[in-house]
Amino acid sequence: MIARAEGSNRKQATAGLSSSGEATGRCGAEHRSLFRHLALAAEQIAQEDGPPGRSGRCAAAAARFRDLSYGPTREGHGPVVALGAGPAVALSDLLAAAWMHERGAFPGQGIEPDLLEAARELLLNLAWELRDL
Repeated sequence: MIARAEGSNRKQATAGLSSSGEATGRCGAEHRSLFRHLALAAEQIAQEDGPPGRSGRCAAAAARFRDLSYGPTREGHGPVVALGAGPAVALSDLLAAAWMHERGAFPGQGIEPDLLEAARELLLNLAWELRDL
């Protein structure tokens, strides 16, 4: 699923940017599902054996995603991926673009195995950073 989204146009990929070009990670009701999936994926990765530092980094990302998924509706700042010299894009926005391209609708309250796997792919395969608020 993620591989197909790589060809998405830049407008779709940058939909979660503020006017300053910084990633915001939308936090509306439909994105709460994405944040829950990303939090669970990050928690699972944090518990696995991996390269030094990955566990703490993923645990910090999981905490941020949990805050975004259950806190009050607002724009939040989750992990981001820098697009070369361009703006950073929130991982949640990349996941949303890929999921909408494939499926068109977000899952409800439950955990969707395919979305969880896509979240794991993003967290494991992209060079993301967790910026301070």
